Amino acid sequence: MEKSFGKDFKRGYLRLILWGLERFLNPNVAGKMTANVLKLGADEDEVKLVEAVGKAFEFVGQCDKQDEKFVAWRYTENGVRWKLFFTDWLLWVDSKQKGQGFSYLAQALAHPQHADLIAALNVEKSNEDPLENFRQQFANRAETMRIVSRSQIEHWIAQETPSIQDRTVLHHFANLALINASENVENSNKTTDQKATQLYDNPSAKLLWLASYARATANQQAQLAKRLCTVETDRFWADYIASFAEHDWLGS
Repeated sequence: MEKSFGKDFKRGYLRLILWGLERFLNPNVAGKMTANVLKLGADEDEVKLVEAVGKAFEFVGQCDKQDEKFVAWRYTENGVRWKLFFTDWLLWVDSKQKGQGFSYLAQALAHPQHADLIAALNVEKSNEDPLENFRQQFANRAETMRIVSRSQIEHWIAQETPSIQDRTVLHHFANLALINASENVENSNKTTDQKATQLYDNPSAKLLWLASYARATANQQAQLAKRLCTVETDRFWADYIASFAEHDWLGS
């Protein structure tokens, strides 16, 4: 790292974010993606790098112009594990915001385009505030949670759910989260309400979000799938990620 970026940590940090976004947006680019990090923004100063990072985040929010149904975000597509990993990292960044944390998430949840959509995920009609629950669950696990490489992708609503006939809908990004292989095996036949109450000490951030926002009993899984596994809910995540275009990445 030091040989590549010298002592200019801020520029190196911005270039790594830019590389992460490039990998997010173009998972099928030719050549070795990790090698490209040494080229991205190599000749740019901090100001131009900040602009480039902001534009790359904005492109995430506009990705449906080329991919109207978010096909590239689905389980079967190349690069989905990186998209989930990057989303987890952004949730960690969001947790460090001033006040209660998760200010970008709160803003996305309150947006008129998404507010009713996310509220409809509450098929259990719980009186809990899901955002407050998520903040509390995240805070309770903050000391044990780590961003680690996870080899498996979890379908929050299980693929073998008997009440769901077209199980390809479960491949939507909104229904996915990273998980360890052993935990994935144990979760394979559980309903979402069971998963939500049996989380391990180090769940991925998006998995923890699902546990707060998308719980349902066995006879409600199909109803939840109709609301969670949609292009519109995938769009929520794209808009959330794109909102980081306004983030102060240099912490000035």
